[in-house]
Formats: sequence, C-alpha cells, structure tokens
Amino acid sequence: MILASFASAFSVMSVASPLLDLAIVDALRLTAPL
Repeated sequence: MILASFASAFSVMSVASPLLDLAIVDALRLTAPL
C-alpha cells in the first residue's frame, strides 16, 4: 500500500518535473530576458 503510493508519487514527479523546469525557464526568460 505505502510502496504503491510512493511509486505513483514518484511517477507523477518524474512526469511533472520537466514541465516544472520548462515553466521555471519561461518565467526566468520573462523576468530577465537575455
């Protein structure tokens, strides 16, 4: 039960982290354009 919840949370994080990285990069580009 606990291991399954950890696995599902890990899969969600592995999918969401690239999207979060893209959002952070876009925010940095908007706030400090190079």
